[in-house]
Amino acid sequence: MGWREDARAEIDGLKPYWVSKHCWSPRVIEPEGEDVLDLIVTLGSKRLAGRILALRLRYQADWQIAGRREAFVDPDDPASEGLEHWPPAGDPNVRGINPMHDPPCICLRGAWGYHSVLHPDRPMDNRSLLDLLLELQWVLNE
Repeated sequence: MGWREDARAEIDGLKPYWVSKHCWSPRVIEPEGEDVLDLIVTLGSKRLAGRILALRLRYQADWQIAGRREAFVDPDDPASEGLEHWPPAGDPNVRGINPMHDPPCICLRGAWGYHSVLHPDRPMDNRSLLDLLLELQWVLNE
């Protein structure tokens, strides 16, 4: 099985209970001309007064080693990315989300920013997509 099939199997393995409970509405996009698979997941944030965020997790051939490349994008137009779509860096800030880092990244195991940018000495430990999304949802609500 190739990396693309592994990524799709992981995405398809998201437990419907958690998807429904958190209203994640995951969808997969395969941009033309790019060797990537994008998962867009919408997340609500109690910490940010109910703001709806859209997380794009980009799967590439090395995703199982380097992690899923993360970016927050416009919930209505996932092709639009930028700092304006990230949770704010000031108050109220969200633990583990670093929009002011270059590049902006998420410091949670399973994301590319954690394993490949901020903590390259630490393994990803086969962090599942569900584990990553549950932890991210938790920090957005704490």
